[in-house]
Amino acid sequence: MTERMRHEEDAAGGAATAVLSAGRERAQDGAQDGAITDDAELLTYSRREVAALKASLVALGVFLIAYFSLLFLPVSPFRGEGSDVLESALLTDVAVPIALAFLVVGITYGIKAGTITRPGDIPELMARSIKELSGVIVLFFAAAQFIAYFGWSNMGTVLAIEGAQVLEQLDLPAGVLFAGVVLLVATFNFAITSGSAQYTLMAPVLDPMLMLVGTSPEVTQMLFRIGDSPTNIISPMSPYFALVLGYMQRYYPKAGIGTLISLTLPVAVALLVSWFLFFMLWFALGIPLGPGVPVR
Repeated sequence: MTERMRHEEDAAGGAATAVLSAGRERAQDGAQDGAITDDAELLTYSRREVAALKASLVALGVFLIAYFSLLFLPVSPFRGEGSDVLESALLTDVAVPIALAFLVVGITYGIKAGTITRPGDIPELMARSIKELSGVIVLFFAAAQFIAYFGWSNMGTVLAIEGAQVLEQLDLPAGVLFAGVVLLVATFNFAITSGSAQYTLMAPVLDPMLMLVGTSPEVTQMLFRIGDSPTNIISPMSPYFALVLGYMQRYYPKAGIGTLISLTLPVAVALLVSWFLFFMLWFALGIPLGPGVPVR
């Protein structure tokens, strides 16, 4: 790497430099086992890697054909009771097929790219992936403890019932009620930017509370998504916010948090309003949210 490139990275500052530096450190640590050791290689693909990607796409296609065949064929042993597709184990326990799809695609890519040369490489690579997910696992552990204490104390039930009684007394129109839920989620997103963590904390109260006033959990999930997604780009607590700011400073060194928010705020508001209006139209037309899931 030239001194000019190093100077540009140092001048950029922010998360971008940290990302590039971390990438070089990982590359140096893994140089002995065939890892990428040059910055240019991080931005390019070899012919072998392209071939591996194509092979992975073919493997995914074959897997999907097999999956849907087992799901829809009348003679499939995976059909539910009475040959009901919606009761099939392939749908009720869809996490297993998804995991198998990732496994098939990953092994295909590894064999074609040359990173898997023997069966013993597969458990090693899986263990490495779990190591990278350790932070998420710790987060889920903390969330599980919170949910356990929440259930043990019956706090969620009390809040849900009390909240439902307040909503019944207010007798709010569906649009006003839904808008309140969306704004509540959007507000919480400035403090808790992880969608899974935020829903883990809010669902034990929101879902039963809205069910008591006639709103299905599926609708609550949609309202949560509408409030959570658009505000991620304007939340300074989000790790991606710092990353975008770092890249922005490469081209406009004077840019700060205010500059980034001023550019992304109109987008966030436009998405929040347009998605909510689109859902309200969907709700008014009574279109189901999915197979066997009426919107009301």
